[in-house]
Amino acid sequence: MDGEGLSFVAELTSHSTRVADLTDKVDVYAKAGVAVYLVLDMQKEQAIVYGSPSPRGYEVRFTKPFGEKIDIPDPFGCTLDTTGFQPPERETKG
Repeated sequence: MDGEGLSFVAELTSHSTRVADLTDKVDVYAKAGVAVYLVLDMQKEQAIVYGSPSPRGYEVRFTKPFGEKIDIPDPFGCTLDTTGFQPPERETKG
């Protein structure tokens, strides 16, 4: 995969994808050169931003709980306000 045409990836974790979103995909996107990888960890209610990709992985990682602002590194250089972010309500069977 060539990340040159892809500069930003965002994921919302689920119980079935969380491990891959936080491990395998972090390595793959960094090695492909994707500039920013944003993970909204719905299980831990936090935002994680990875930036500055290199062949060894991302060199920058920021984590903030939902409800706070998190910096999105260059080439975007902006701030994401996570106020109002929350996991989807669990379905109840009945």
